[in-house]
This record gives sequence, C-alpha cells and structure tokens, in this order.
Amino acid sequence: MNFLSLIRLAGETAADGTTGTEGEQLTGFAAFFAQYGSLLLPILLIVLMYFLMIRPQQKKQKEEAKMRANLRVGDELTTIGGIKGRV
Repeated sequence: MNFLSLIRLAGETAADGTTGTEGEQLTGFAAFFAQYGSLLLPILLIVLMYFLMIRPQQKKQKEEAKMRANLRVGDELTTIGGIKGRV
C-alpha cells in the first residue's frame, strides 16, 4: 500500500485531486499527504540512517577519545591487530 492509496482511503479522491462532490477540495489528512507525501520517505530514511549509523559511530568515537585521554604510563592495552603492550 503506497501513499496515494492512503490518500484515496482517507478522502476517496478522484484523479484531479477532488473528492466525491465536484469542486470539493481535499482537507486534513488527505490534503497533507497530497502536498507533502513525496517528501516523507526521504526524510524518514535520513532519520533512520542517523539513528542506525551516524549516532552509534559518534558514541563509539567519544568512548575511544575518552579512553585515550585516560591512558597513563604503565597501563596495559591490546591493539586492534592483537598486539599487547604497555604504555
């Protein structure tokens, strides 16, 4: 079911954008989706990408920066390659 189907269900619209009675304009829910429905999917994808990709990466970078800032002489650590060492 796509957005045009939702518009038709909400207001039973005709092809020219009017509802049942000739000359009656779309109102409310149907009018909103008729005007802005094509922008909804790209905006939703951007928001989804932010929460699934960008935000977790930023959190990880902050944690890594905090860990590097707290390193002191004598601390033991393991690199990504598996090499163990001491600062």
